[in-house]
Amino acid sequence: MREIKSQVVEYLRKVQVLNGNPEVINLPENFQNILQNIPIATNQTMQQKAMQEISNSNDETIIMIASGWGHRGVGYLAANKPNTKGLLISSPRIEKRFPDFLFRHIPNLENYLVFQRGQDEIQLDNIALSTNRLYRANGIQNVEYIEREIVEEHTKTLPKELREITTSNKSFITYEAPVDLAWIIGKIHNKIGGTYFCVSPSAPERLGEESFVWDIVQESLGLSNEETQGYAQSTNKNLQDRFNYDIIQEKKIGTMIKLGLAISLADLVGGKVYRNLNKAQNTLGYNFPDFFVCTS
Repeated sequence: MREIKSQVVEYLRKVQVLNGNPEVINLPENFQNILQNIPIATNQTMQQKAMQEISNSNDETIIMIASGWGHRGVGYLAANKPNTKGLLISSPRIEKRFPDFLFRHIPNLENYLVFQRGQDEIQLDNIALSTNRLYRANGIQNVEYIEREIVEEHTKTLPKELREITTSNKSFITYEAPVDLAWIIGKIHNKIGGTYFCVSPSAPERLGEESFVWDIVQESLGLSNEETQGYAQSTNKNLQDRFNYDIIQEKKIGTMIKLGLAISLADLVGGKVYRNLNKAQNTLGYNFPDFFVCTS
């Protein structure tokens, strides 16, 4: 990782990201050489990895923050590991459309939960009640859904739901953790004594220049104050203005920006970086989580 880290920093330096003004001309030629040293993955292979790494034990809690319905993450894992407890935590929300995708198989997609019954349990204006009833209707007793927004303050004072976990093993799984959430989860993982961690950061364009994340990035990548400020300025660009993934030069810069961020998260939790090859990258672009960070 040390060699990749130095290559990424040098790449960001050469394309003026660390000056706050990225340039898409005369890009370094080692982009593919850097990426080829990073193992590839998808949500499905990360689910397989979690199935192998996480025990089916009553001394295991699997936590998914920003979980949605949980069917493509901890809900699936806990359903297949009935001795564990699955904890789904999401900000309060109201759905506008009935989630029919929860009840049908999606071609070429594996390692996710398809509910067989419970359509009548769904109330779009009460997602917490609906989710808990949905799992119970399908005979899954070990998954609990809690409405709570997890914020930076929780890295200092854990929320009640996490303080009350008594199991020795605590695993954190979140795919597409937006803005600073991946680093919040990472700090909570460290504070609580987490035993497994797999998170993919997304939406870097909304990462503010004053975010605590930049302190972690600076320490991890060995940047000066000025370089860290430039990195933050380059990252926090309007989604429509910078790093159009349909333009290969801009995609390369956006990818390297996110790789540097992923490396800092890996350093925080003692994990490893994986390239995310999910096809959604073709539509989400710079907003897409290009990398996973997982421990093992």
